[in-house]
Amino acid sequence: MNSRRIVIDANVYLLALLFGGNPRQVVEVAFLEGHTVIMSEEIFTEMRKVINKKFPKFLNTYEVFESFLRQNAILIKLGGVVVTICRDSNDNMILETAVIGDCEYIITGDNDLLTLGSFKNIAVTTPAEVIKSKLLE
Repeated sequence: MNSRRIVIDANVYLLALLFGGNPRQVVEVAFLEGHTVIMSEEIFTEMRKVINKKFPKFLNTYEVFESFLRQNAILIKLGGVVVTICRDSNDNMILETAVIGDCEYIITGDNDLLTLGSFKNIAVTTPAEVIKSKLLE
């Protein structure tokens, strides 16, 4: 199996951390199978903002998770490409991360991104579809 270059949206990481299910399976397989997971500082900022606002009792757990991600993902800097097609700037930064990171896939649960289907030859898909299609195995 070929190693894939992927971006996992903040919502998938948070669902994986807090609730498990398909999102957790996707995150585990992505790292255990040696795929190249691309992240940007903006993804970390978004996750921390949601944890602090909606799930503050999970802050310590999140900090351990963030440390793992920082050690195992490839961190890229945004700014070389500007994407403004989405109404939500958080969605644009996911697209920018994927373009700058030369990714093949964006894995998300965000309907605004999913309706794109793809962006600049980067497929946009859900955790459930990744598991069903064995995309990362």
